[in-house]
Amino acid sequence: MISFCFDEFYRRGNSYSFRMSVENQRRPIYSYWLARCCVLGQDKIKMVGANQDLDTKGCFIYPVELHWNVNEWCANSQDELLVVPPKNVQQALDDRRAIILVSFAHEARVHFAFDVAGQSIFDKLQRLSVNLNLAKDQIWFVTGNRDATIELENWKVQRNIQEESFLLRIAEIASYGVGLEVRELYDNSRSSHIVLVRGQRFGDEPAIGSVLNCVQGFSQGFSQGFSQGFSQAVVALEARQFGGCRLGQSGNSEDICWNFGSLNRNFRIHRWWLLEFLYRSGLLDRGLVSFPQLDSKALSALEIEPVPSDLIELIESLPRIIDLNWDNMNFGNFIAQNSHAVSILPPELACGSGLQIVTETNYLGVPFATEKIFKTLTGQGPFVVIGTVGTLGYLQSIGVETWEDSFDEGYDTINDSFEGTGPMKRFEKIMETIVPIISDDSKVRELVRSARSKRDRNLNWLLHETKPWDNLLSELEGCLCSM
Repeated sequence: MISFCFDEFYRRGNSYSFRMSVENQRRPIYSYWLARCCVLGQDKIKMVGANQDLDTKGCFIYPVELHWNVNEWCANSQDELLVVPPKNVQQALDDRRAIILVSFAHEARVHFAFDVAGQSIFDKLQRLSVNLNLAKDQIWFVTGNRDATIELENWKVQRNIQEESFLLRIAEIASYGVGLEVRELYDNSRSSHIVLVRGQRFGDEPAIGSVLNCVQGFSQGFSQGFSQGFSQAVVALEARQFGGCRLGQSGNSEDICWNFGSLNRNFRIHRWWLLEFLYRSGLLDRGLVSFPQLDSKALSALEIEPVPSDLIELIESLPRIIDLNWDNMNFGNFIAQNSHAVSILPPELACGSGLQIVTETNYLGVPFATEKIFKTLTGQGPFVVIGTVGTLGYLQSIGVETWEDSFDEGYDTINDSFEGTGPMKRFEKIMETIVPIISDDSKVRELVRSARSKRDRNLNWLLHETKPWDNLLSELEGCLCSM
């Protein structure tokens, strides 16, 4: 059992409240993935608050979860510390009884680039360690960015630093968080629901519409907007039925209503490539596909304004909605609704569609795996991933079985570079691979039937097997025990 100590922590029944200190509300910190994982993972994690009487001899983790705005905050915040620990947490740090865990494990962002001015997250971590007089093993930075080691080495060269004063670990949290959420649904018919409360503002904030429909995509829009801290996160466990395929219950071709499914709740260019391809190929109505309404900025980014006559029908059919409509949703409702949906595949997709086409957050850039992949493991089986190069290789390395025995997965090794707004070679290879399948009802059903045993192994992995974040927790616990 490992203890996580938040600024303030309260529990009432199945409702858990995580509150930020006033000082930390002005910083790019919140509780979302970590709060949910602590509530869902109480077999391994004990939650306490610095507002309580802490054990003066006990060791604990002080978690600091960074949100999408951190790079911009670091570049513009000058000498401000990344976080201000409460006094009793600071005392525990001085006594070598505590570790600061700084997590950016849920976002696909660059941490350092030579051509970006201002301070980076590495600068802030270095300053925090020096200011608080921490040993190197008392401040851990955990990220899902699989290029982070290279970026850290580049940062040290640029800053002429021989050794960083913090530990870097690469471990995405999505597989762990989705696994906990699905297990809670599967075993106890409950899921987590989170509400975030705004804190102090530290920058300008654009209108909600411009954020949710931004040209560069959802996380980029968040980084440009919502320059405001958070004061509180409330996680509640609520009754809800598991909507996926249970172990031993997949492979029934009679359940298949759609040849394929694809969730695209927010605009990104590679998601548009998929929508346009399916439409022009006459395959769009053979699958279940969501896609947001396109505003003028998105149309301009796609270089289709004015809209060509052969795309007018498609554009006018948007938004395509499966479960939730994000368009014009205010921030509070977005977070509350998304907390249900982020780890769970809609039942229509999980049980009613054959091949899952996963459109990841990134196509180019930071190699990163999000919840979008892992929640497909509750479905009928096979998936392809329109994401960064090497994504399938990463999944295989952590225990997920992919589908090389069912179709060609050679697309995963095609390394595209940016060449404008049009589809690239890896995307084209994926389409070449899936079109013969999704255009043939009998092939889809045979694919689902043949995938049953592998699909059950993947679901069992999601429910019960060790994930990268499990290994991280074990390493943290071992470090605490040695203090």
